[in-house]
Amino acid sequence: MPAVRLAHPAALLALAALPALAALWWRALRKGAGGPGDVARGLVRLAALALLVVALAGPVAGPSAGDRVAGARVVFVLDVSASSLAPDVAPPAATRLEAARRTARELAALVPEAAGGLVLVAGEAAVVCPPTLDRAAFLELLQKARPAWMGTGGSALARGLEAAATALDGPDGGVVVLLSDGEDHGPPLLPAVEALRARRCVLHAVTVGTPAGARLSPPPAGAPPGGVHTRARPGAMAAWARAGGGAAWRPDGLPRDPRALVPRHVALAAMVGVGRARDLRPWFCGLAAALLLADPLLRLRGGSAGRQPSR
Repeated sequence: MPAVRLAHPAALLALAALPALAALWWRALRKGAGGPGDVARGLVRLAALALLVVALAGPVAGPSAGDRVAGARVVFVLDVSASSLAPDVAPPAATRLEAARRTARELAALVPEAAGGLVLVAGEAAVVCPPTLDRAAFLELLQKARPAWMGTGGSALARGLEAAATALDGPDGGVVVLLSDGEDHGPPLLPAVEALRARRCVLHAVTVGTPAGARLSPPPAGAPPGGVHTRARPGAMAAWARAGGGAAWRPDGLPRDPRALVPRHVALAAMVGVGRARDLRPWFCGLAAALLLADPLLRLRGGSAGRQPSR
């Protein structure tokens, strides 16, 4: 049997205001000595408002067996700048890049039904694996990713998010996971985060590395005489995740629940997109519109009922 689930159940809290609105309407009727037609109009309006609130909650009819992520797309944005070779990570990983690869594999394993994509970012960014259900191809490209693929220079993380937005183009949204130390030397990141939200995407961030950091050895080309000491910025990563509607994690504190990675509203939108569920919002909006269109008829009926026959 199909089950009805809500993408945004918190929206139903607005229904708590309906009794207060009903009381205010009834009080106005008593003061104005309204007739039966006015009472019916008030009930119709309240019913229409309730239907619109339910529509805002995003009702979806789909499989009843738990939350699925079929059709969902998860794009990993992997920082492969020079700082990704810093060794300030816990074993068995030797570098930040190795820790980021392992993190991506673990998160992807949480959602085997989702399509996985990969974006590499350093000074530039590129989609090296569009979202695909071919998990073997995704994992192979992830394992082969190297800093040399994206040239030299510091991280321009905004370009990585822009590339992820391109990979997730479409009405169903998706999930972006930024794997980086948080050192950013490119354009401001928040506009790119807002662009993702506009596409109904969620941004999570995984900080790889430590605030104490490490010195890069050998130093990258063009480094100053004293070398380069790179430090992770978990505070910045957490702020970007909050702005993107997602969560901030570390490699040793990853979620174990798929719903933490792919939120309910993203999963339901994906199921609708692949035809495994039906969006019920148009039905609720249509019923609300029909009730509101009936309001003028009730007004005319109430007015004619209030007229006294002439003698």
